Amino acid sequence: MTCTLYKIHELLNAEGTIAAIYKDQKDDLFIQGLTGNGMIKIITKTSRKIIQLFLQSRITLTEMFLLQHDNHYILIDNKGAVKKFLEVNTESIPVELSNIKCGNKLYGFLPKGMKLDRSEHDIMHLLPDVRDGIVLSEIDDLELDRGDIDLFTDESSIQIVKINSEIHNNAEYDFLRVNLKTNNSQLFVRVNPFLLQLLITNRITIQELYDIQADKEYFYYSGKKWYKLFYCEGLRGMVSNIQNGNLTYYSLPQNHIVGGVMEKLKFYIDHLMINGLGLYLPDFQLEKSVNVKLKY
Repeated sequence: MTCTLYKIHELLNAEGTIAAIYKDQKDDLFIQGLTGNGMIKIITKTSRKIIQLFLQSRITLTEMFLLQHDNHYILIDNKGAVKKFLEVNTESIPVELSNIKCGNKLYGFLPKGMKLDRSEHDIMHLLPDVRDGIVLSEIDDLELDRGDIDLFTDESSIQIVKINSEIHNNAEYDFLRVNLKTNNSQLFVRVNPFLLQLLITNRITIQELYDIQADKEYFYYSGKKWYKLFYCEGLRGMVSNIQNGNLTYYSLPQNHIVGGVMEKLKFYIDHLMINGLGLYLPDFQLEKSVNVKLKY
């Protein structure tokens, strides 16, 4: 099996590509960086919003990869051969993710010669847009429990919850639950600690958090029924209809947020760094025998 990725545009270049955006036959987006002293390409899925945040100097290149820690990472050597896949249940964050070239500086602080000669608007215009329509299917009731980290008080319309579902092989994962402004309905999206860190450092709004997770599944609850759906043009209306969706964490009413949240989340991330990320493999999976072909 060959998975062909087509190069859309470079993000960084210094006598050779440092980071670039690719897409596959389904118009799913991928980010490619360099690791292992610049000798190995590292690739994972990404989203339009993550690319935009990088170009706006709101996240680093390393954070682009960490935000996708629940996807596969593919490593390709300098001869174009798939070297290995970073798999689930790693004992710590793989060294390849902490050793990404130019990974720790914001885009605006990188040397001018490395950066694009095109504007953010031009680059975003090159990216495939989200699919039109809405993909929605009714599913059995889901079990909800309180999440591991409390970022919001009981008075808030926003909560972190755990969802147990056969969809996830009866494993539990943290989801952010928000109320929509109409129909007494709720929208859920899977989150990870690195994404929550962006939220509580006021770098993204609640609505942007949902945009970042464009390649993940969503759950929708309305009329006592559960639905699974995927990000598409039809879902944009739902995301724009989130209560308080245009606010950052510390712009929310004071009685909706909890104290000491930075310390709690830092402890949680440190725990993951030491004991493993517990990676979840979504619907997109690559078999070990797959050949990844990059087209320029």
